[in-house]
Amino acid sequence: MPDMRIDDKTISDQERLLRRAYPDAIRFDEKLQCYTISSAVFADRNTDGMEVSVNLESVLKEYNLPPESILAGHEGFGLIALTAGNARSCQQIVYRDPLENNPSHALIVGNKTRSLKRKMASLSIIISNPDNSPKNSFHNP
Repeated sequence: MPDMRIDDKTISDQERLLRRAYPDAIRFDEKLQCYTISSAVFADRNTDGMEVSVNLESVLKEYNLPPESILAGHEGFGLIALTAGNARSCQQIVYRDPLENNPSHALIVGNKTRSLKRKMASLSIIISNPDNSPKNSFHNP
C-alpha cells in the first residue's frame, strides 16, 4: 500500500531537521583531517529506511529547549542537522509526527537509495560530535 502522507509545506525549507547520530556515524577522516557524517545516519532499520525520525528545531525553540536536548538518554550520540529544503531536494517529504512526549518529532519519508543517503549526509552539518571534539575540526561542505 502506498504511503499516503504528503509533504508538510508549513515546514519551511530553512527549518533545521535535527537527528541523533550513532556514535560511529560521525567519524574522523584521516585523509580530510576532519570529522564527516556517515550516510548510515539516514538509514532506519525499523522502517526499511523509508522513514527517518528527526526533530524540528523551531518546535524545540518554542519550548525553550536547545538542540542538544534531544540527546538526553542517548549517551555517546552526536547530533546533526539537515534543512528541510535539502531533504526535499533529495526526493524526500518532511512530515510532522508529534509524539506525546516529543512535540518536535517529525519524519523524513521517501526511498533512500545509497546515493541519496550519501547526498543527505554531505548536505548535513555536525552540531555535536560524540566525543565533543572542537567544532572547527568538522567537515561541513
